[in-house]
Amino acid sequence: MNYQTTKIKPLKSYPTYQFHAYTDSDSLGVNDVFKICVLEIFRWLRLRLNSFGNLLQDLNLPAPEEYKDFDESTLHSFSLELGATINSLYLDKSGIWTLNITESDMGANIGTATERLPVQGRIFSTDIALKKKNDCVEFGVRITCSEPYDIIANCEVFRPTFVKILSMNKNVGFRNHCRIDGEVISISTKNDVERLCDIMNDTNFDMPLVLISDPEEKEIIPDFSEIKLYSNDTISYKFNLGIKDLSSLPINVDMSKVPIELKEPLTPNNSKSSEIKSNVESKNNYEVKKVHPNTIDYQKLAKSLVGFAIVCKVEENCFKILNNKLEIEMFNGDVLLCNHGQVFDEYKFTEYENDLNSFTRRIKDIIKSFPKGNPYSFGEIVFISDARLLEIEEKRNADLTLEEQSELLKQENEELKKQLKEYEQQSIAVRQNSDELRILQKQIKALENENTYCKLHDDETNIKLKQIENAYRRSSEIIDFYKIKSQKASIFPTKKDDICTWIEKEFSSNILLAPRAKSELKKYSGSLNVAMFCDGIYFLNGYADYRKGAISKEHLELYSENCGWDVEFCGKEALKVRRDDYIATVDGEKYLLDLHIKYGVNSQQLIRIYFCWDELKSKVVIGSMPGHLATVKQST
Repeated sequence: MNYQTTKIKPLKSYPTYQFHAYTDSDSLGVNDVFKICVLEIFRWLRLRLNSFGNLLQDLNLPAPEEYKDFDESTLHSFSLELGATINSLYLDKSGIWTLNITESDMGANIGTATERLPVQGRIFSTDIALKKKNDCVEFGVRITCSEPYDIIANCEVFRPTFVKILSMNKNVGFRNHCRIDGEVISISTKNDVERLCDIMNDTNFDMPLVLISDPEEKEIIPDFSEIKLYSNDTISYKFNLGIKDLSSLPINVDMSKVPIELKEPLTPNNSKSSEIKSNVESKNNYEVKKVHPNTIDYQKLAKSLVGFAIVCKVEENCFKILNNKLEIEMFNGDVLLCNHGQVFDEYKFTEYENDLNSFTRRIKDIIKSFPKGNPYSFGEIVFISDARLLEIEEKRNADLTLEEQSELLKQENEELKKQLKEYEQQSIAVRQNSDELRILQKQIKALENENTYCKLHDDETNIKLKQIENAYRRSSEIIDFYKIKSQKASIFPTKKDDICTWIEKEFSSNILLAPRAKSELKKYSGSLNVAMFCDGIYFLNGYADYRKGAISKEHLELYSENCGWDVEFCGKEALKVRRDDYIATVDGEKYLLDLHIKYGVNSQQLIRIYFCWDELKSKVVIGSMPGHLATVKQST
């Protein structure tokens, strides 16, 4: 037969809230402080159980303020079942008092906008313990969550209210290396840094530290926003420094030295003028102010984190000492979250300056979740299970019958079984965390591989994108070039005699024509392709831009693309043997025409333009055109 059943699942357990400290009272003895702590915890418990109406005698104790009238000997061990299991154990000889509350998850903030519904199968166990010492009372709180191993709903961390109340109580107070009272600890001297280092290096101090420093000051620059004219020869400038406690600072200007002309004379205001002069005498010098930017409310943050963390404000003069002592790099505006000498989270001022409220909430959430699942040291604190074993050990030393001894062994066995069960549940949580860690490591590895692939793909894509961008840019340049060239070509001369005038008009900034070149072109009797010749001149204009660095070599190639123009050196032998043929004179200055461009080879159709580059004038100097100059082998 097939059964439909609800599966019983193994439980995992892990700590959520954890706190350990020592009372720090200067005014009361240990016994009085002990009684106040116990009575405050009972008041908290009664408030939690107020829906039960008349409370049992075990819970109906005086208020903490009435501690003097409370007889400590009336404390006793008890066990209650009130929808939650409540157990208390008091060991008078050992000075130990413990309380345990085991309850099902009831959700949180039910009926409000921030409500959290209960998680089925989740159980909370709250352990509270006090231990009298010679000069103080040791105090510990631990809340443990037990739930089915496959629960993934987040478990919130709650701080019992009495922790904050007792820390603020001047007759109690808490200390663990430093006062735990919601006040910001100032780190401003070398001794302060030494104490901070002692706290951070103590392996038994598990509470995190929040280190905060002020951001750098910002200058307030004067804003000249008002100009008022008070007399014919004085202008008063009234400007605002942007600081509430700073009054306006007027400055008088002698109008006789200002080169402006007023259309209408100004009517003097004697009372105003005298007031201005008085102000000028007292405030004719001003100083640009520096102010601190807005930052998080350190004190408010410290109050809200009582029992969770210690907030320390580190002054700038301590950065170097702190960095040397703990190898922690801290600068203005930094917020560092530390534990056991290590920084586990850090923020720069630029990361949070624009939303201080959200950042403060974020810090609170991180700190409040910190004790969950982490190991925690409780000194000599003994919670209820170990306290029961301690009680059994004390009774064992008494003169007992065999039946009583057997009962003690039975109780001890039951308590050890409970502890074994708790360890097994904790082991399940540890194994699950290990499994989750392995899964996360695999996911991280997979993501790293994917990231490597994506990076390679991204690099390839960027290369392709760069190629496309270059191609697009090149295409745009080509389009723009030919668009401009088509406009220029539309006004190319069509007659040989108009070419020189056109060159001097269009390209005088880049090309200088020698008289010889003008004369040769005018006398030239061969068949000249005027359009082709003008294209060569257009190329030389581009070549001049290239030599000046205005265009790239790639751009210059567009000028030669159609006709294959290319700048070539004239033969060395020709320049040596026929040197006079390669000299052109412009305004009495001689130029050696060592460069040329050419088109065609037929003597009746060829084009030759001989020129040189004048570095001083940054111009192409054309000295001969359009015929072929003499070479070593031939005279023409």
